[in-house]
Amino acid sequence: SLYSRQKSILIGVPQRKKHPKFYVPNLYGFISPQGIKVEIDTCFGLGYCESRHYFVEKALQKDKDYTHVFFIDDDILIPMNALGIMLEYNEPIIGANYMKRNILLESVCTSIQEDAQFIFSNKEVKCKKDDLSLVPVNAMGLGCTLVSVEVFKKLSKPYFQFVHDIDAQGNKRNLVLGEDT
Repeated sequence: SLYSRQKSILIGVPQRKKHPKFYVPNLYGFISPQGIKVEIDTCFGLGYCESRHYFVEKALQKDKDYTHVFFIDDDILIPMNALGIMLEYNEPIIGANYMKRNILLESVCTSIQEDAQFIFSNKEVKCKKDDLSLVPVNAMGLGCTLVSVEVFKKLSKPYFQFVHDIDAQGNKRNLVLGEDT
């Protein structure tokens, strides 16, 4: 009976065309928590949305018993015990706050905050070294995120997509929502 309640994690690592093709080099030294079934899968050459859909669809197959999908982007290095730490919180969605690859060193997490003039805006949620406490956010990148499959069962497709502002002529403008937000 314990086996039926055991967590089973699909670790999905998209290998995008812009990065060299390796077999999940970012999981070197990865530690699977004791008593947790883990399968590591990768796909190469799919787009951002398609690779995430691939992993979700695999996790939702009727003959699979996955409880979670753990997205780890191919350019993210994680601590060896990251999965165990995230599972301990028992949240439906939990992710690591890490730095974007830009000169500004911004984090991938934002929170909607209200100012005195009732204008809402996204504010960066700064990374805190060695602080593993939970911090609520409104948006975060999925580069290192654990999601319960129950979340995807409640959502309609597409699970991931790019959303742009559209100008008066129907042309795409600014990216409003990315596939991993």
